[in-house]
Amino acid sequence: MIDLIPSSEQEALLDAVTSFIRSELPLERRRPAPGKFRPDIPLENWQRFGELGWLGLSLPEPSGGTGYGLAEEVLVFREFGRYLLTPSLLAAAVAAQLAHRCGDAALARAIASGSRRVALALPISGALAAAGGGFHLVDAGASQLV
Repeated sequence: MIDLIPSSEQEALLDAVTSFIRSELPLERRRPAPGKFRPDIPLENWQRFGELGWLGLSLPEPSGGTGYGLAEEVLVFREFGRYLLTPSLLAAAVAAQLAHRCGDAALARAIASGSRRVALALPISGALAAAGGGFHLVDAGASQLV
């Protein structure tokens, strides 16, 4: 039988994540003043996510990760979704894993630390796709990688 109840260590991780998000990125941020652009996650908070190890949770430590497993990563990203954080956080975690698996530990560390920001690219479907394709970039304004 599989135990799906988070361990005390996982609960502590989730408490830290939730506390940070509630104080730094409350849901009210989704209601900016009319006519003003606000990036989903300001650069200083993106770097803080990296400092806290949340962009490289399941990466090995030599590649800038914390060495947690996939279960912890899923639990943390569930909280990111609950607070409507950018899907580019997921893009960063995937990009860090990709860099690590391709042998580029320096790039994996840079992404996991938050010093290299990654945007999510979603393929365009429908008529535009038939005309040559393209991508929608999500929260790409301050990103260096896609």
